[in-house]
Amino acid sequence: MLLTWYDGVTPFKLSRQLIQKVSDFMFNNRLNLPLEFARKPRELKYLLRWKGVEYRTFLLYLGVVALKGVLDDKKYNNFLTLNVAMSILLNPKTCNNEEMREYARSLLQHFVQTFMILYNESFITQHFHGLIHLVDDAEHFAPMIDAFTLDSISAFPFENCL
Repeated sequence: MLLTWYDGVTPFKLSRQLIQKVSDFMFNNRLNLPLEFARKPRELKYLLRWKGVEYRTFLLYLGVVALKGVLDDKKYNNFLTLNVAMSILLNPKTCNNEEMREYARSLLQHFVQTFMILYNESFITQHFHGLIHLVDDAEHFAPMIDAFTLDSISAFPFENCL
């Protein structure tokens, strides 16, 4: 999504001014993140060099604020849908609750369906489709791990070794 907004085709690409607004927000809030964040946010001009944890930080924390007033309401709400679904699946209390997992599943399905309408069906890659199955992963692995979250099966800890 970020790559589409940053360097996509019209009408999905954001204007230079809006890209700069998001980029400035990222840069200006580098020092406001707690030390627990593995990497400080970088400007969007480095987007192709971002690590997975930087995308994660944007999705879960910074994007909600950075994109407010930048995206139109429908696209912003679509982003929020993904944000909430992922927040549920990354929290041990909600991820281990069957009702909340089903809610996350419905949010992810809604996100993908709405994304196809707002953007284009051609944007739905295997990665986008795979989002729908994240809850299946949670249900499969949760019985094996106490306090399961998607972090329990994440490769983020190994990212800096690549």
